[in-house]
Amino acid sequence: EDYDERRLRIGRELKLVDLRGAELQLDVDRSRFRVAAWRRTPDRRGWILMAYVPAGLGAEESLTPLGRTKITERVRNPSWTHPETGVTYAPDHEENVLGGYWMRLDDEGLGESGIGLHGYTREVPSSWLGKRASNGCVRLLQADMRRLFHLALTGTPVVIRDGSARPG
Repeated sequence: EDYDERRLRIGRELKLVDLRGAELQLDVDRSRFRVAAWRRTPDRRGWILMAYVPAGLGAEESLTPLGRTKITERVRNPSWTHPETGVTYAPDHEENVLGGYWMRLDDEGLGESGIGLHGYTREVPSSWLGKRASNGCVRLLQADMRRLFHLALTGTPVVIRDGSARPG
């Protein structure tokens, strides 16, 4: 059954996953334009897929870099600096395209700075989702970014690869 918060009703039974102290890893699959969130099982013998969401990635001239890294910063309502003009837009400015969420990735392991995961509000999803269109960042639908933002904390490992795999 697909998750849809609009279907929540008073009296409805919910199943929750306790993530306190849980080991989590995000995997970005460049070949499938997907981000997977994996949680280690309590017995530490396996992994549970917590989310598997579509993404937009770096354009051919600015590919999303491959590598192993981690989330170094999580910002709710970040300002945004336009990569070409250098103009910085406040969180509530209509030109700020980050959609209210930013998770910066550590430069080490990627060999590039300024790469992260964020929402994206400039264009309709069909123009960038599942395509190479960003300056190297991982763009997500607003609802998906909101969910990942609340799952993945600072220090969460992130692997960017061509192809999917279980963490390990």
